[in-house]
Amino acid sequence: MINEDQNDVGDNEVPRTNAKVAPDIRKRAIEAMSKGTISVKSISEMLNVDPRTIRRYYKRFQETQSMTELPRGGNNPRRFNHLIIDLFIHND
Repeated sequence: MINEDQNDVGDNEVPRTNAKVAPDIRKRAIEAMSKGTISVKSISEMLNVDPRTIRRYYKRFQETQSMTELPRGGNNPRRFNHLIIDLFIHND
C-alpha cells in the first residue's frame, strides 16, 4: 500500500500517462529540441513529458514540418466487401 507521502514514480522519473499534451507544451518541446543545446532528458523533466514523447514529436516535426497532433483513430466502422456478404446471405 502506498502512503500519501509516497508515489509510485521515482524522484527523477517522469510520470507516464496517455493524457494529451497541450499544444503549447508540444511547441516548447520542439523548439527546445531544434536549438540542440538542451538534452531530451532535461526537456522532459522541465515539461513533465516522457522523453520518448519528446523524441516522437521532434521526429514527426522533422518529417512533416508541422507541430499539430495527428488525428487519433477510433469509431471506424468495419468495411465489408458486399460480394462476400451476398455470398453468405444467398448461399442456399
